[in-house]
Amino acid sequence: MKIANLTIDERQIAAGIYDLIEQRGEEAIVAFGMIPMWSVDTLEKLLREKVLALAAGQVCLTGPQLAASGLVDEAKVTAIVRDISKAVCTQIYAVASSRGKMCV
Repeated sequence: MKIANLTIDERQIAAGIYDLIEQRGEEAIVAFGMIPMWSVDTLEKLLREKVLALAAGQVCLTGPQLAASGLVDEAKVTAIVRDISKAVCTQIYAVASSRGKMCV
C-alpha cells in the first residue's frame, strides 16, 4: 500500500498484530469478525508516532519538537493513520483466514 509517499506492508503489520492477539488468547474474537479494541488503539498510537517521526525527519526535528512547533496538520495525520489502520485491520482477517482461524 502506498499512502502519502509512504510504502506500507500492511500484511506484515497485520501478522504481527495477530500474533499479539493470539498470545493474549483472543483469536476467537477475530474468528467471529471483530478485532480487540486494545490492538486497534495500540496500532493507531504507534502509526501516529511513526508518521510524525518520519515527517519530523524531513524537517530535521524530533517528533515531539514537530508536534510542539504547530507545523502538524492534525486532520491530515489523522486521515493517514485511519487509512493505514483500515488496511491493516482488513489484513488481520486475511492473516486469521490463512491460518485457518476464521469462522465467518
